[in-house]
Amino acid sequence: MFLFFVLPSGLRMRQLLTVKQRPTGKIALIALACSVVVAIGWWFADSYRNAERFKIVILGGSTALGSPYAPSIDLGKLASYFLRGEFQGRRIKVKNLSRGGFSSSQVLDAAKGIPNHTDVVLLYSGHNEFLRHDEKHDLSVIPENPFSEHVSVALRNQILEEYRQNIEQTVRYLKQRGIVVILFTAASNIADWDPNLSVIEGEVNESLVTTLLESAEESRNRGDPKGAEAALEQIVVLEPRFALAYKRLGDLYKETQRYDLAKTYYMEAKDRDGNPYRVLSQQNESLRNIASKHGVPLIDAQRLLVSNSANGLLGFNLMIDNCHPNLRGYVILGHEIARRLSEIFDVPVKLLPEDVGSIKKAFGFDAHAEYLVYLSRADFFLRMATLTTMPSFRLNRAKYYLDVASKLDTDAHLNSSYALVYAYMNRNSMAELYWQKAQAIDASDTRKRWNNIRVVQIMSRTPELREVAARLDRLFTR
Repeated sequence: MFLFFVLPSGLRMRQLLTVKQRPTGKIALIALACSVVVAIGWWFADSYRNAERFKIVILGGSTALGSPYAPSIDLGKLASYFLRGEFQGRRIKVKNLSRGGFSSSQVLDAAKGIPNHTDVVLLYSGHNEFLRHDEKHDLSVIPENPFSEHVSVALRNQILEEYRQNIEQTVRYLKQRGIVVILFTAASNIADWDPNLSVIEGEVNESLVTTLLESAEESRNRGDPKGAEAALEQIVVLEPRFALAYKRLGDLYKETQRYDLAKTYYMEAKDRDGNPYRVLSQQNESLRNIASKHGVPLIDAQRLLVSNSANGLLGFNLMIDNCHPNLRGYVILGHEIARRLSEIFDVPVKLLPEDVGSIKKAFGFDAHAEYLVYLSRADFFLRMATLTTMPSFRLNRAKYYLDVASKLDTDAHLNSSYALVYAYMNRNSMAELYWQKAQAIDASDTRKRWNNIRVVQIMSRTPELREVAARLDRLFTR
């Protein structure tokens, strides 16, 4: 009988029933009874364990995952921190089912894998709906028409409707299982992020639009905001889907302290992006409507972070890139989750303060962890630079994050990232120097990155870069 309890369950009955002598009915009955006892015991133990824990599951894409601070920090872990790790007298357990790049359809599929006895699901999704429609970028060539649309108006409307349906189905499914759902709008960097793609529908207008953009910049630089505004307004009338004109108008209104107008035009620039990597306003409005229709709590992340931004202009103050909050932004959201849990379940709780320094210490977020965050964002901005015809801002931001990271640590990856940024900037001698530095630190890691298809494309953008690449090829193949 001792063997029955210690052998794997799949072997127990087989071993008991395959002895040389055929078991008697009495032995079989005893074996069956023991199996039932063990099963009941495990059921009670599992129920006890679940009763002792308040289980939070997170669903969504990379923001829900906690990027770029994952896996150390995410929204659920921050909420648990503010609640001191306990709620309703139970220890909090957080399970994150999010994945970077997850669309709403993938979130719906993931919801079906949510464990039983889950108390709350945090559902944060919206930035990834258009990713699958983005084109494959060959960085070694300049596109013939950089202003052509990636997604037609009809397809965009279809994607928005599919998003609404997927989120609503997810909410319905979870509610049917008796799980509390907290829905989030998705927050975006509107003040410090240019749109990926500005669409020109009339090809004959391309030259005029380019001239007007240059004129606006010149007027702005010489302190003539009215002249800049007039040139940009001409573009908006001429090509209403040219998103960059709205962003530049927003910048102009911000500089002249017309903050409400700046916010309006920043939102227009985001929503008119021809290749959107930020949630659209229509999506967030769908989320608000779904929450109201199904009676589920809503945390309006966009409005919450906007309300914590100077003049209501959300940018790098609380965002680390186009769509991911920085640590301060995540802390604000995590604190709001904890506050809403206390409200939803009617459990008065004194929350820990929103102190970023204490949170870093509590989560073991040391200098090396910070280094990896800045390194990852530099690589992210380098990738994002490939999506626009005006990459200089994103390249400079990538270099900024590399400069910050370099004060914390260094490795081959850091140096090869510097090399790629300089290559993209056409600073070929600096690119070659940093490739050599990377090679000296870790030849294997550098060679692996050198062979990446995107790296190959960047290093063949110009005849001068191809010469650098040929010299480095000889170095890397020694």
